[in-house]
Amino acid sequence: MKISSKSRYATIAMLDIATRNQHGPVTLADISKNQDISISYLEQIFAKLRRTGLVTAARGPGGGYKLSRPAEAITLAEIMDTFNDDKHVSTDSFNNINDDEFTAKLMWGKLSENLHSYLDGMTLAQFTNSPSSPPPTSPSSSPTTMQ
Repeated sequence: MKISSKSRYATIAMLDIATRNQHGPVTLADISKNQDISISYLEQIFAKLRRTGLVTAARGPGGGYKLSRPAEAITLAEIMDTFNDDKHVSTDSFNNINDDEFTAKLMWGKLSENLHSYLDGMTLAQFTNSPSSPPPTSPSSSPTTMQ
């Protein structure tokens, strides 16, 4: 799983909408101002988010974008997947490589799967200030100490 700039900015913009969703549609100009992302970049991002059904658009005065589903039902993995064509390592890429390369590709493939699984368990609601949204938890519940 790659985390591209577009997927990061899309996540930031979706979080912006999620925090203000109850106030009606949010304009790209508002998101641009709040998050310091250019409107032209947001237009590219939201065209894709709309095509994949993560947001809906309302036209006219008072128009803008809204989440297509409750924030509790939209995972970070869904947003990332919208901008990531290469979600998993293909076994076709293992042809004609030595054992060390094979091991490295397997390791990165497993890491990618774990990251995707982790993000698939995190919703937009977990990062809003909504009292009904539990804070995100780390993958391991045991504290880590640095020495």
